[in-house]
Amino acid sequence: MTSINEAKVRIRLPQPADLHPKNVSYLCQLVNQVYKGAEAGIWKGNAERINVQAMTKILQNQALLIAQMGIKIVGCINVNLFNENLAGFGMLVTDPEYRGLGIGKKLIQAAEAWAVSKGRVIMRLEILAPRNWVDSNKEFLRIWYTKMGYILQSTEDFGRLYPEKSADLATTCDFAIYHKILEK
Repeated sequence: MTSINEAKVRIRLPQPADLHPKNVSYLCQLVNQVYKGAEAGIWKGNAERINVQAMTKILQNQALLIAQMGIKIVGCINVNLFNENLAGFGMLVTDPEYRGLGIGKKLIQAAEAWAVSKGRVIMRLEILAPRNWVDSNKEFLRIWYTKMGYILQSTEDFGRLYPEKSADLATTCDFAIYHKILEK
């Protein structure tokens, strides 16, 4: 199966039940599991992408779009507003058991629609990638996002942008910053 029936996946904003500790924990576990695989070799030890406190804040701020099939959460994407023109997304994950079904693309489309609904005309994303070697996961993402209309704007030193997190890196990394002009 290479695509999903539109009726099977629902993208939604957080609901009060998502703030239940069990559900917050599940979302953290999903994000951390996906990033552990996707960023293997980039971080030292057991660095986590997100913790319960940060996820709770994201949910409370209605800054997460959640992909759901039936009662199962199968993915999510963090959305943010930067200024009057610019929105952004990050922390895009799809449950590994549901990969290849178009859920990630549907989450990005929902994030873009969310940004337009907030009056934004540009969507931003950042890809963390090793500076001195090619990571196949990050290369896949670079190509995938480019095919969806995202254009590289700049590359920034991760350690300079986030000095408090740079000590957790196993290798020197950069943030590649991409933008896409959104259609209203």
